[in-house]
Amino acid sequence: MPNLRFPKKKIPLMHMVVPGRRALGENWRKVTISHDGDDYVLDNEEAETPHLGKPIMVPCAGEVSIEEAEYIVGWVNEENKHRKEKGLGPTMPDAKTINQMWLDYMEAKVKAFKGISTFGPGGNVQRESFRRK
Repeated sequence: MPNLRFPKKKIPLMHMVVPGRRALGENWRKVTISHDGDDYVLDNEEAETPHLGKPIMVPCAGEVSIEEAEYIVGWVNEENKHRKEKGLGPTMPDAKTINQMWLDYMEAKVKAFKGISTFGPGGNVQRESFRRK
């Protein structure tokens, strides 16, 4: 019986369109980070510049195939094209919004550790205090 080797299936972890290395004069690159069971595999190829000039990242975590990630990148690029035509900003939140989301999250965590009730869309949740009485 001949010894046949089948190519290993790549499990995608991250699919993104990012700027290339400026020192080497690269343009935008389409990068896919995947795992084949033994090692990490990096696929790096040239791509067209996104319409808003912002990186597009699709975390796959093994649940999304390369074809699905390609579709998502294309959809985001088309959405950004329409947003640019209308004069709107990118679909991704800006740094100020991300910072505010992080501060809100940390405030909720501090309240949980202090045993303070939190109110939100899920209703009233009483947190148990971690301090000994």
